[in-house]
Amino acid sequence: MKKAIIITLFILPWISVVAQNWLPTGNGTNNGNNGGVELQTFNGKLIAGGAFTQAGTAAAHGVAMWDGTDWSIVDSSMNNFLGLGHFVIFRGQLYGFPEMWDSMFLLDSNFKWHLVPNTHFHFRYLTGIIRSSVVYNDELYVGGYFDSIGNVRAVGIAKWDGSTWMPVDSGINSDEVYCLNVYNNELYAAGKFTKAGSVTVNNIAKWNGSEWSDVGGGITGGSKSILAMELYNNELYIGGTFDSAGGQSTVHITKWNGSSFSTVGGGLGFAGYPQAFKVFGNRLFIGGWFNAGLFQNLVGTWDGINFDSLGTGLNHGPSQFEIYNCQLYVGGYFHATGYANGVAVLDTMDCSDFITEFNTIDPSISIYPNPFSNQTTISFSEEQTNSTIKIIDVLGNVIKKINFTGKICKIDKGGMRAGIYFVNITNNKGNLTTKKIIIQ
Repeated sequence: MKKAIIITLFILPWISVVAQNWLPTGNGTNNGNNGGVELQTFNGKLIAGGAFTQAGTAAAHGVAMWDGTDWSIVDSSMNNFLGLGHFVIFRGQLYGFPEMWDSMFLLDSNFKWHLVPNTHFHFRYLTGIIRSSVVYNDELYVGGYFDSIGNVRAVGIAKWDGSTWMPVDSGINSDEVYCLNVYNNELYAAGKFTKAGSVTVNNIAKWNGSEWSDVGGGITGGSKSILAMELYNNELYIGGTFDSAGGQSTVHITKWNGSSFSTVGGGLGFAGYPQAFKVFGNRLFIGGWFNAGLFQNLVGTWDGINFDSLGTGLNHGPSQFEIYNCQLYVGGYFHATGYANGVAVLDTMDCSDFITEFNTIDPSISIYPNPFSNQTTISFSEEQTNSTIKIIDVLGNVIKKINFTGKICKIDKGGMRAGIYFVNITNNKGNLTTKKIIIQ
């Protein structure tokens, strides 16, 4: 029997206008060489954190917000105290980790900061640094430069259930955990270390919720640091200052399919190394410290087959990408007359991931109740294995990400506001289904 498929396509007039140059965001931020700028989309604004004292014309100390036109201060009562170096959204709420303080802060829906009790992170009694985070099994995992957090002994990595901090086994034998990600329902930690728990590894390890294991022999060669990880085309892309992965030569970039590493386009050569990845418009954007070759303008792309360069606009390396209002933004160390300062935006818009809804008329996936007020259920007619469920708002922000195995998945409203959201469901074969939900 043939299955009927209804495709509802919402089209905006400015999808995928390709020009590919970086543009300034007003006067940007004045961080200069003091450090990169971290970005996070939240509640209709782009939040920026870093070592700056000015954003546009606003005297913003270490954190500011951009609405697509102007910069403004985030919570004037805390304006002289926060210099945020990392953000994460957990259960619909935005948390920030300052670089000069030793505690986590919560930003509420009115853009007011609140100190979260019992979240102190230290390294040998000094202030620690949170470098990375990810949500795994409905718990917040953080990695970085610390050996205790929330008065709990935890080295390099820890997890939080919303109230209590806990160690992840005996942790990592180094403070150099630079990136975390979830792939095939396992947590990946990467950086520069040789032990995860009691397991000997090479700079990357995976955690299944109860124990650590090696990842294909790991990353070696060069200075052996992993600085970026991102999922693209059902594989985990890994970038950094290395020249070998799983025993095979691959310069500064590789990919992992769950069982083995492989090269990416012959590698990036020795003209520089990546430190930021982001998928946008069906391409993997790669940013870093490059001084020659294809990426001499500091950012390039990979489409699964070929590398390509981007235009001008940056004069120093980017530190992070973020998507806001269907555009790709980058924060970094760049600053100079004629260039963007601290934060730049790509002159291309692509909303295709968020405004196309596919509804399949068959009982394989159903969502009920819909609309809902407190909780809804996603029901599958067949058992799911390592499927990924993303809840995405109309601006393209990923509000929740769930790695799921089973037939019934319950979604709580949590901190999500009333409105329209999209549910992206990707099975372990890479097939994508998108449904619309409404929260009342």
